[in-house]
Amino acid sequence: MLLTLMGCQSKNYDLAYVTDRDNTLDICITSSENKEIINLTNSDITEYNLTWSKDGTEIFYTSYEKTGRKVKSVNVLDKSIKVIINDSIIQSVNDVSKDNERMIISSSEHHKKGELYLYDIETNSKIRITNNEFYEAGAKFSPDEKTVVVSIQTKVSDSINYSGTAEIFEIKLSDLSLNRLTDLEGFNALPEYSPNGELITFHHCDNGKCDIMMMEFDGLNLVNLTNGKDDNRWPRWSPDGKWISFTKTIDNNSDIYFISKDGKRVKPIITTEFRDEIAIFKPN
Repeated sequence: MLLTLMGCQSKNYDLAYVTDRDNTLDICITSSENKEIINLTNSDITEYNLTWSKDGTEIFYTSYEKTGRKVKSVNVLDKSIKVIINDSIIQSVNDVSKDNERMIISSSEHHKKGELYLYDIETNSKIRITNNEFYEAGAKFSPDEKTVVVSIQTKVSDSINYSGTAEIFEIKLSDLSLNRLTDLEGFNALPEYSPNGELITFHHCDNGKCDIMMMEFDGLNLVNLTNGKDDNRWPRWSPDGKWISFTKTIDNNSDIYFISKDGKRVKPIITTEFRDEIAIFKPN
């Protein structure tokens, strides 16, 4: 069932998300005010880690296939699919630049646990932007594409934090310098800049449950938006910066919700018996 975004009827957001309503995770698009759900992919292969092109015409994603992972894109209008990277060492796609010429990808080329790279789509060349012994994930460009915000593991797993400890860092692309933005216990992941670059959201996990966090771009004024209610992950900004979509899991069922950036309004958007998660707003 698709629920209308109450209190925001004047604004209609387009969303892409993944769902297993056809048994495997496929990519769909829908609207926060429209009950129509359109499948862009429909296969027996898991499609995940999706991100919109900045012009809103394509969705880039990771295809988990028997022979290995691939980076693909699907055209929103005609549903045509292109293979962008077909390489046994690819792990996932994180983000794509405004001109559709560069991606941030994860690859195991230099380390089996994976590193982050800037990948040139036309030349198939890449520049390594991380180099450490831990895991990195969920990197996103800043609005001006001069920096990248990313989750980097800082401690291995233990009896309390089974995924280890990860903090949010900023990478300056001109010199690849690292600036640590958080100092929290638990696993902090999937950060994203707000459209104006002034705020960053991410999820903070502790003892198996996660909350949606928000802070200023320099790491100051950290706020817990969901405050320990259920399991909340994968925050993503609306293009006007008013809402944050996130995946809420209750009793092993994941649904899509919106929360206002002040944390005062929470709205269910997609609540079904299926696994519905990772809602990404279409850019303006």
